[in-house]
Amino acid sequence: MANEPEKELTDEERAVLMEVVNAGDKGILPEEIAAKLNLPQDKVEKILDMFEEEGWFYSTEEE
Repeated sequence: MANEPEKELTDEERAVLMEVVNAGDKGILPEEIAAKLNLPQDKVEKILDMFEEEGWFYSTEEE
């Protein structure tokens, strides 16, 4: 299967992914995910960067 992860996701990675999926088209900010999951924002951003590098989704910057 294309875009299959090379490794098993951690619980934190899975939780971040579910927050993104549940946000749908409206999207969600890293700081919102961090607050909901009680994780450091830099950790959430690192996880999101990994997902983006894997091609699972993309991010947009608000102006």
